[in-house]
Amino acid sequence: MRLFDTVNELRLDLSVSQGIEGYQSFLKATDKVPICQTLWIVSCMDHHAFASTTMHLLGKWRCMRKSKLYADPGPPSRINRCMTLGCPCHLPEIYRPNNTTFDSLEEIDIDNFTGSGEQEKIIKFLLSRCNAATLKSVENTMAHKFVSSAVKRVCKEIHNICHSNSKVIFNVVGDMGLEPLLF
Repeated sequence: MRLFDTVNELRLDLSVSQGIEGYQSFLKATDKVPICQTLWIVSCMDHHAFASTTMHLLGKWRCMRKSKLYADPGPPSRINRCMTLGCPCHLPEIYRPNNTTFDSLEEIDIDNFTGSGEQEKIIKFLLSRCNAATLKSVENTMAHKFVSSAVKRVCKEIHNICHSNSKVIFNVVGDMGLEPLLF
């Protein structure tokens, strides 16, 4: 897997095997990934917590300039969170990578934003650890079906956390194409 030490864009399509062994194998495999400018995480997590898995990966790349996340929750019947006691994906320290900062981070882009607690944690984590002067834009795109008062509340919170020099956009994909979310 380690062909390059550095790449411009790294796309990781995640599908972590079920159980403790599957998650430990994932943790071990991510020790060998190259440094990148743009980290693109595509996740259709069936068995493990999306936030802990994503935060683990984000903690590996402190020098990235752009973070792109796509979370495909799939149909509710397919979502089957890890029920294994002691699985590292449940540990609270997984949400706090030690002293990780993203001083070079310029863009945060989340497609398929649903306003879930896990997505909210990830965005707030990134915003709390990046340099406000460096961060240029935060963009979240969501399907029209996900726009509820709860999602609007999360969007307002994220907007309020961002520094005034950052461009913050929430887009809704509807019948008419891409439209800005109005609070």
